[in-house]
Amino acid sequence: MDVGYFVGTPARDCHSLTLTSFVYNVVAPQGWRRHVEDKDWKSLASLPWIWSPPESVHNRLLTEVFGQHQANPGKVAMVDQEASMLDLVKSGIGLSLVRDSIALREARAHGLVIANAVSVTTELSFLCLNSRRQEPAIARGFQLMQDLWQE
Repeated sequence: MDVGYFVGTPARDCHSLTLTSFVYNVVAPQGWRRHVEDKDWKSLASLPWIWSPPESVHNRLLTEVFGQHQANPGKVAMVDQEASMLDLVKSGIGLSLVRDSIALREARAHGLVIANAVSVTTELSFLCLNSRRQEPAIARGFQLMQDLWQE
């Protein structure tokens, strides 16, 4: 692969251009407000979590956060599609991580509860290997991305 997009912190051997930042929220089933309101990551780890495969953005972000807080979340389901994660939250199975705009939409539409004391801020980057950043096509791609995203 010559270039790609990445959500999260790129590896050190990559040259990257940050395109945008966004926030992920923890959502809980309707009626779970007392379980998640004002709770920190360690407290939330004791609740059931809908998890995702290791290669997913959700997994990377949550693994990092829970690692920083030395917490081991209770994983009750493993899914690989965000829509499935939301369906399980709506069904009352457990918590999930979703982008803030989706969390707000689902809270309004389905009564899901957004944990108010925690969130994860991350970035969308355009990247390549450091060793290839000067190649003409790749360098031009970065220039185009910068021009497009900086407007």
